[in-house]
Amino acid sequence: MVALVAAVLVAVASRGLQLGLPFHQRPLHTPGLGIRLPASVDPDALNTFSSFPSDHAMLFFALCIPIWARSRWLGAAAMLWTLLVICLPRVYLGYHFASDVVGGAVFGVALMLVLQPLLGRSRLPDRVVGFAAARPGVFYALAFSTSLELAVLFYDLRHFMLDAVRLGKLLIA
Repeated sequence: MVALVAAVLVAVASRGLQLGLPFHQRPLHTPGLGIRLPASVDPDALNTFSSFPSDHAMLFFALCIPIWARSRWLGAAAMLWTLLVICLPRVYLGYHFASDVVGGAVFGVALMLVLQPLLGRSRLPDRVVGFAAARPGVFYALAFSTSLELAVLFYDLRHFMLDAVRLGKLLIA
């Protein structure tokens, strides 16, 4: 539970960094690089999101830390998987520069190393276990929803919020 809550906080921090740091253009939107995009890549994709740090690298490298704590070889395998299957394709497709991935990995690992002990010492794990025992149906529904949203980096929630902001602007104008 500590790792799951920390992962949600890492994902939120990733989005906060993307919004708070100066905008960093994605390679596929950077003129003059001469990138040939694969046919499956939409050239207009992600043009409003800053590429630094890579939210995928930040979250998935952060999730490798609790695995590493349980088993070094599984943690190393998770890190290798994250690098080769999750992050390298994003560089190849032009969604990120390599520096975006490295920055995301560093931020994610550092944040997870800070958050896990802090959350572990808090009363949060005991409260979550108590809630799971008292209301298992609600707990598992929330745990599933949170895990799904983490897996897709809160894609649905992001677009819901963007649509809500657009609607608010239309109503005000």
